[in-house]
Amino acid sequence: MYVQNDGTINIFCTSKCERNAKLGRKSHKVRWTERYRKSKGKK
Repeated sequence: MYVQNDGTINIFCTSKCERNAKLGRKSHKVRWTERYRKSKGKK
């Protein structure tokens, strides 16, 4: 779980997901994420 300064809470499945979020990457644009697959209709 990661709590930001503005109070929003992010829950990550792995440390890889957490690192990518801290780098500012959007999960719907990163190919290996579940959110990307759902948005592209692949799963």
